[in-house]
Amino acid sequence: MTNYFTSKWSSLVSRAITQEQPTQTHRTDKHNSVLEQLRARGSSAFEHAASELPTDDPFRCLLTQKHRDLRDDILLRFLRFNDFDLDKTIRQLQSTLTWRAQTSISSTDLSVIRGSASGIPLARIGNTTENGDTLFFAAAECYDRSRIDRAVQKVGVARMFEHMLYDSGGPRAKRGTVVVDFSGFGTRHVDISGLRTGVATYMNYYPEVFEKVLLTNYPKLLYGVWKAIAPLLDAQTARRIIWAGNAEQLRDSLLETFSVKHIPTWLGGRSEVSSITLLNGIEVQASLLAKRFFRDKDQICINP
Repeated sequence: MTNYFTSKWSSLVSRAITQEQPTQTHRTDKHNSVLEQLRARGSSAFEHAASELPTDDPFRCLLTQKHRDLRDDILLRFLRFNDFDLDKTIRQLQSTLTWRAQTSISSTDLSVIRGSASGIPLARIGNTTENGDTLFFAAAECYDRSRIDRAVQKVGVARMFEHMLYDSGGPRAKRGTVVVDFSGFGTRHVDISGLRTGVATYMNYYPEVFEKVLLTNYPKLLYGVWKAIAPLLDAQTARRIIWAGNAEQLRDSLLETFSVKHIPTWLGGRSEVSSITLLNGIEVQASLLAKRFFRDKDQICINP
């Protein structure tokens, strides 16, 4: 099976990350036309691969008239990632369906990403919004490179994306916003191999999962890591990564997507979240997070 990440690599490394290319968030008549063509060709293009999927796999919606919103969300994510090139989109979807059938990723037990072997320091915060947005929090200092099992991590990263997009909100979950806290981050947390695994899985099988990735409390060291992974990303994906230099910038960026009822108090909202249990099993107390972001009620956003 052709690895989509490998084929896309050669074209992306030569593309400047700062290239001006508007992110396609609104559907034009042309985009609607391509989506309609993809729907029409879908039954024949995906029938064989999709029929091999487990019965609980969300991608089976490509073969039926059920869950049309979920079907269109999936098709649009892949279309946007491929700049609405119909043939490229079909090839990537076929590759994804084959991979999903071979791995049964939708049926893989969530326990594979719990514990230190996968090393995933991420947790969902609250419920999916009415618009399909889900907020996640990641604590970089809770990642221990020395305890990673690469085989477990490879499966765990894929299961993490599956969890983010489908487990966390069912058919309503369309995209995730991740706040990555780099407090306490140092060289022992740097893992280029793990980053490459994550980027490849994202680009091959879970394109357009992220609405935003908000980086905060980051050290200068992180810029070196960024230079190592930036060439792996297309320009649209790179622009989804936002460097929030302070708590106010972080809160303002979150408020572009979420109402205050979906944002925890320590990030400037109104949701009371006392603790977070990361997927690797580590529990983070809100009292600790409050010291890193909004320390008192006067700083908390009060606008509805």
